[in-house]
Amino acid sequence: SELMHLIYFAYYPLIFLPPLLMGITGRSEALRDITLRLMVTYLGCYLLYLVFPVVGPAALMAHYDGPLTHGFFFQLTNHAREAGDSLGTAFPSSHVAGSVTIAIVAWAWLPRHWAALITVEAVGVVFATVYTQNHFAVDALAGIVWALVMQTVCVPLLLWSERGAKPARTV
Repeated sequence: SELMHLIYFAYYPLIFLPPLLMGITGRSEALRDITLRLMVTYLGCYLLYLVFPVVGPAALMAHYDGPLTHGFFFQLTNHAREAGDSLGTAFPSSHVAGSVTIAIVAWAWLPRHWAALITVEAVGVVFATVYTQNHFAVDALAGIVWALVMQTVCVPLLLWSERGAKPARTV
């Protein structure tokens, strides 16, 4: 339980550290690309939530109880959810969509060992969102599909429509 809650909580540095690293190291082209791709993914999710709000298991089902709920990372993720979770934002999982997106761009902009580590964490988030009862499995699968569509269809269309610009690297 603690491992899954750690993986779920590690989503936050997973999303923020690569763009922060690009900004600090002056890699502005990579920073622009990562920012665009994350924004397209998240804004697309949020627009979908506005049109088709869906509630996930966190609000619909009883949560597990007992000794598993006393761990540090369980408590950390539970408090984070209580502080800012929004009803109607379950499908697709924006946690999964964001994690898959950052894994995709990691392969384009980061050394292979970092990209592999980020990909392992992204895969972990897919499973952890379901294990921690934040999403149903279908929400996680939809998050994967959403990220792939945003990165292979929407972002290239946006880049093409912006004065025929093409990405320096294709993802």
